[in-house]
Amino acid sequence: MQHNLSEIRAEALEQREKENRSNNVVFYNIPESIGARAEDKNKEDAALCLQLFSSLQMKCSTQTQTNTVS
Repeated sequence: MQHNLSEIRAEALEQREKENRSNNVVFYNIPESIGARAEDKNKEDAALCLQLFSSLQMKCSTQTQTNTVS
């Protein structure tokens, strides 16, 4: 019984992680952020994304920790 419960919990955790990544976008061949803190790296990444989207003439807005492309 305990073994089955552990398997169910692991599967549920994996499903939640997949859902959290479902809207992720991966960019290749861009410079890595050089900020020392995670907050600084997030800000640099967001600025780079906004610059990229702007150059593609895509409308975008910034939100806390996320960018939304419309």
